Amino acid sequence: MPSRGRRLIRGAEEISILSNSLGKFFRISLSKGAEIITLREEIEHVTSYLDIQRIRYHSKLNYQIEVGEQWLDIRVIKLILQPLAENSIYHGIKEKKGEGLIRIYEEPWGEGAQKILKLIVWDNGAGIPEDKLRILNETLKKGVTDRLEGYGIYNVNERLRLFYGENYGLQFESVEGQWTKAILTLPVTDGEVDSCIES
Repeated sequence: MPSRGRRLIRGAEEISILSNSLGKFFRISLSKGAEIITLREEIEHVTSYLDIQRIRYHSKLNYQIEVGEQWLDIRVIKLILQPLAENSIYHGIKEKKGEGLIRIYEEPWGEGAQKILKLIVWDNGAGIPEDKLRILNETLKKGVTDRLEGYGIYNVNERLRLFYGENYGLQFESVEGQWTKAILTLPVTDGEVDSCIES
């Protein structure tokens, strides 16, 4: 097949993916005004976002999502993964040479009745300098916003702390020039995250 024909076919496939992903992205973003959705829906939302970005960046971006089936029906506050994936792209992967990879996975842990679910957004991007990483984590732990860094990650952190308490939220690990890991810490009680939320 001539190269022009292949480009046309690829273009049509990308338009189909883009249209489908945008539809899912906005449907879950709105979610009929609900603030609480299932983790399955939250992952569907970030997957749609990453599919859109992969079309934009082509071979520059790839992703993997590895969250166990047993966690997908728990309920979480919405729009907590997509801002972290966006942060990975714009502050990590865009700043490095070669293919960027984003991995989203879970690390459950905890003792006794209180179970904790950690959702990880990892990237192999530019990383964060050690002094900046320390300030970032201190700012997140205090629950304040650093306006110079933008509002996305701070908004996620603040919403987590308001819903679940100050023991939960967002922290980062990183090695400059190699990788960054954003860690969301959520409580899980009897399989229902929102059971920890005060009405």
